[in-house]
Amino acid sequence: MNTAQRSIQQYISAKDGNRPHLLDQAFTPTAILHMVVRTGSITFPDHVEGRTAIGDVLVSRFGQTFENVYT
Repeated sequence: MNTAQRSIQQYISAKDGNRPHLLDQAFTPTAILHMVVRTGSITFPDHVEGRTAIGDVLVSRFGQTFENVYT
């Protein structure tokens, strides 16, 4: 399995299972996230720096806000 595929699978497992520690296998500690969201029904910050902050936005807070949303 290639590295990109494994990283994506780990991200999905982290998000869908609310397990931010799995992001250690998906992103580097200094990863940067840029997002453009074109809907009013969901909001995310447009810029997030660092794996911990990315995990907070995409896993922890997402899981607290939305239930039963799976990739």
